[in-house]
Amino acid sequence: MEWGQIFSFWVLTVFILLLPGPDWAFVIGSGTKGKGLVAPIGGLLAGYWFVIFLVAFGVAALVAKIPTVLDILTVVGALYLLYLGSGLVRNPATYEQANERQGSSAKTLFTHGFGVSGLNPKGLLFFLVLLPQFTKTGLSFPLYFQILVLGVVFTISFVPFYLLLGSLTVKWLQRKPHHMTWVSRASGIAMILLGIGLALQRFA
Repeated sequence: MEWGQIFSFWVLTVFILLLPGPDWAFVIGSGTKGKGLVAPIGGLLAGYWFVIFLVAFGVAALVAKIPTVLDILTVVGALYLLYLGSGLVRNPATYEQANERQGSSAKTLFTHGFGVSGLNPKGLLFFLVLLPQFTKTGLSFPLYFQILVLGVVFTISFVPFYLLLGSLTVKWLQRKPHHMTWVSRASGIAMILLGIGLALQRFA
C-alpha cells in the first residue's frame, strides 16, 4: 500500500469521528449514566471490526472482479451521506436522546455497543462505501489485506477519540446540553460536503 492512501484514510477517519451520530449518543449516554467507558467503546469497536471483516472478505473480492462496482458504491455512498446530512440538518440530535441510553453492566454495555455499530445497516453501508475507495487493484497487497490495514488505522484513531469524548464532552454537555443540537446540525452540513467531495474525487 502507498502511504498516501493510508494518510488520506486517516484524515477522513478523524473527520468522520468528529461528526456526532449514533456512536456519540451511545458513548455520551453511557457516560452521563455514570457507567465506565471501556465496555461500551469495546462493544462499538468489536461491531465495527465485524463490518470490516465483512467488507474485506466479501466486497473486496467483488471489486477485484468487477471494478465498476466501485463507481456504483461511490454514487450510493455520496447519496447516502447527503441523505444523512440533510436529516441531521432538519432534525438534529438532542442531549436528551443521548441521555436515554442505559446499561446496568459491562456485558450489557458491550452488547449494546456491538449492536449500535456492527448490527446497524447504516454502519455496514458506510464502511461498504468508504473502505474500497482507499484500495488499489494490481498491487502486491491483496484488497482484503489493504482493507484490514485501514481497519487498524481506524482503530488507532477510534479508541483514544472516544475515550476523550466520554471523559470531556459529557461534562461539557451536562453544563450546556443545548449545544448538542447545533453541533449535530453542523455535522449534518459536514456530511453533505463530504458526500459531494467523494463524488467529485471519483468522477471529476
